[in-house]
Amino acid sequence: MSNVMPQFLRPVEMLKDTKVDLDSWYECTNAFDAKDYPTAFYKLLKYINPSFIHKIANPNEFKLVQKHGSTEITVEVSNQLITVSAPLVYVTPQTNRVALLRKVVEVNFYPMTMAQIYLKDDLLSFYYQTELALGQPYKMYDVMREIAYYADVYDDEFVEQYQAAHFYEDHKTPLQNDKLEKAKEQIAFYFKEYQEYMLYYEEKRWESSKWDIIMLTLFRIGLMPYVHGNLKYEIKRQTEQMLDAGIDYYVRIDRGKSFMKALMEKSQDEVYKDLYLAEEFMSMKYRTSPKIIQDYIGGIQEDVKKYQGKDDFYNLAFAFEYAFFKLIYDYTLNDEYIEMIYDSLENASSKSYEEGAKILMETYNHLLNNTFPEKTNLNKDNFFTKLFKS
Repeated sequence: MSNVMPQFLRPVEMLKDTKVDLDSWYECTNAFDAKDYPTAFYKLLKYINPSFIHKIANPNEFKLVQKHGSTEITVEVSNQLITVSAPLVYVTPQTNRVALLRKVVEVNFYPMTMAQIYLKDDLLSFYYQTELALGQPYKMYDVMREIAYYADVYDDEFVEQYQAAHFYEDHKTPLQNDKLEKAKEQIAFYFKEYQEYMLYYEEKRWESSKWDIIMLTLFRIGLMPYVHGNLKYEIKRQTEQMLDAGIDYYVRIDRGKSFMKALMEKSQDEVYKDLYLAEEFMSMKYRTSPKIIQDYIGGIQEDVKKYQGKDDFYNLAFAFEYAFFKLIYDYTLNDEYIEMIYDSLENASSKSYEEGAKILMETYNHLLNNTFPEKTNLNKDNFFTKLFKS
């Protein structure tokens, strides 16, 4: 197996990232500059999630409640004030209260920057309030993103580690039984494949290849749109650590191996309980455009030329795989992009590194040149208009 390309198994549910409305961002900033603060904030909400326009009748005064992962986020405009909040967990008699509140103080110092966690009537909640006239678009975007991200992270952690109680229990939409079983099989396969590749690389003492297979495994599981809860957060945190250039490269590899070992030693119930579908308040990914995609993919051109010049298909194939997974992991992409990338990853699976690199090269060139395979059958102008203006 280690002499062929790692396999990519298409997720049983497609990624459905919330698309931003780019026009609304410009309308938002223009309205704020014109001191039309209710319109500015309304347009900001439309930018982060266009579906919100159907839930807001009056931009001057409204209350918007939207599920997000394992929590719900409330955004309210009233009396010239903006309030953003998200219930986290209940503190119960069974809760390790002292340890939990100590952790809350720690979180309020870092990583929180603007919103804070408050305790009221035994309910811990994220909370932020400011005057409508002070709701600068960049600031309010960061506030809502911060609350959305950490509210979905800490509720499960506080329940599991400190015996707090969920505020919002009915947040999960279970996968259909056949899809759930297939998702379990895919994760089990990735675990098994990781062990086989890692054993081979250990024998060969190929340090950089160890980093590659750790990252590919984290990406392939982390990109499953039904991975939530602690599993999602732990994979994201480990992915960020693996990419942290401030940490010694070999330390990152050792930590990645330790993480994978601990993850694979967990019981199946502990891993698979975090497989479900959930709604989203806003995307945690960066918005994109054809130019952004070209620039991103163009960032590996030197490596591509170097590996091509040496006929180093092994490193060329891994460079493509890493770049494609990182693109999907970091950026909100239209379905046509995702399908093109998934098709190439699937077609390259279990091929020789030379065959696989050539398959992935075609997709690399499409991304670099803003083109699609003929079978996509897209009108390019209409496609990009729909992608980046809706």
